Formats: sequence, structure tokens, C-alpha cells
Amino acid sequence: VISYNAAISACERSQSWSRALALLVEMRRARLAPDVITFNALISASEKSQQWEWALAFLREMQECLLIPNLVTYNAAVSALEKGEQWERSLAVLLGMRAGAVHPDVISYSAAISATGKGQRWQLSLALLREMPGKGLAPNLITCNAAVSACEKGQRWEHALGILREVEGMQFTPDLITYNAAVSACEKGAEWQQALLLLRKLDEQLLQPDTISHNAVISALEKGGQPERALAVLRRMVARALEVTVVSCNAAMLACCGGRQWERALELLDAMSARGVEPDANTVGLLLMECEQRGLLDREAS
Repeated sequence: VISYNAAISACERSQSWSRALALLVEMRRARLAPDVITFNALISASEKSQQWEWALAFLREMQECLLIPNLVTYNAAVSALEKGEQWERSLAVLLGMRAGAVHPDVISYSAAISATGKGQRWQLSLALLREMPGKGLAPNLITCNAAVSACEKGQRWEHALGILREVEGMQFTPDLITYNAAVSACEKGAEWQQALLLLRKLDEQLLQPDTISHNAVISALEKGGQPERALAVLRRMVARALEVTVVSCNAAMLACCGGRQWERALELLDAMSARGVEPDANTVGLLLMECEQRGLLDREAS
């Protein structure tokens, strides 16, 4: 069993999930019973290969074999379910830990918060975050990032900014992931002033805003009817040698169209071509809308 466990663990580290399964089959043919270490490696291998169904099946089989799962087992299972966007099952496993007298740790909560966030259950994500101190657990950056991201997905920009402020008062500092999630939350809420403030704060914190940061700000400015500011942020991207994507250009073009600055929208199309940015269906839709607004389509039809 020890040799097989070592081999399966090696497969888990190298993400050779199919090979790990093959070794399990060999074990059973040799009439060797898998132990806790075996199942932990199998569940972890399933998690890394995004095979949440297998991770859950191994956890159940383990319990059927009267083997007692430990913290490593449960954390690998919750993480697998988080990657598979199975928020209900991840919560069930978290509850199962308590029933099995295994105390969830920061990793357990972080995975469950991320899972509920992906499932558009931001209220549950925040409830789990607030529950941690009472369990003697201090949220870390990964936990808080998952919570901010949950608020972003739930279009709750106020809560996202609230968590960001809490993080800024903790022993660790927010990173680009934290800020990008908060900026995206503001974008979804059309809170362009807050989005711009966060972009400035990234500079103040000596963090390098990336394409994701700028795209979200441009989109927020478009929703807020701020074409001049949207174009300024786009120019800032170019000045900082950041990758300007079709998403960046479309958001800026939409801002121009919303502000009836059609010529600038067409200038952006030319700039896209010059930078090698391929237009997509949204770009074409914007151009058709521009032509329709200017009466060019009716002129062509007549």
C-alpha cells in the first residue's frame, strides 16, 4: 500500500489523474485496501484535474469503507467542488466536516466562499466570512478576495468596497486581484466615480493596474455617460504599453456612441485596425448602430 500511495501521490503532484485511477485499479486487483492517504491523494488529484464528481465519489467511498476523513480530505473535496462551481455540495461538505468533528480551517472557508460566490450566492459568501472570527479563524487575502469577487458577481458594489476597506485595515495588503474585483463590482453598478478612485488608488499603492483594471473602468465610464474620461483611460492604457483588447475598444466606442460622438467612434475603429485589434460582433453592432443613427442605412437602401 505504501508504494501505491507514493505512486498515486506522485500522479497527483504531476496532475496525471488518469494514471492515478489506473493505479487504484491495480491496487484493487492486488487485493490491497486503499487507506486515508490513498483517498486523500485521489481526491486531490481529482481536484487538480477539475473532476469534482470523482472527488465526491471518493469521499463517499472512503466513508463507506469506515475510513475517517481528515482536514486534508475535506479541503481537497471542497476545493474540487469550488472549481466545479458546485456551491450547494461544497456547503454540504463543510457541514459534514463539523459533523465529523473536523474543524474547518481558512482553506475550507476560502473555498466555500469562492464556491458560493460563483453560484451567485453572495449573501452566503458574506455569512461564511463573518462566521470565521467566531470560529477562531482570521481571514487571509485569498479569503477576502473570494468574498469581494462574490460581491462583484452579485452586483453588490457597496459590499465589495466595504470588504476592501476592511482588508486595508488588516495585517496584509490588498493585491491586484482584490482591486480588480472591486473595480468590476463598481462597473456593474455603473459607479464610475468609485471605479476611477480605485484606479488611482492602485497607482498610490504602487500596484500596476492591468488590462482588466482599465477595461472595467472604461466600461464603468461608458455606463455613466462619460465618453471623454473613457477615451482618457484608453489613452492611458496605450501610454503604459498595456494590451488594448477588443473589449477595451468596444467599451470606449460605446461610450462615444452614447455621447453621440460618432466621428470619435470611427476613429477608434481605425485605431483598432492600426494596432492589430480584430473587431468582433459587438464592434460590428456598434457600427451598424452608428450608421443607423446617422441615417446612412436608409440612404443605402434607397
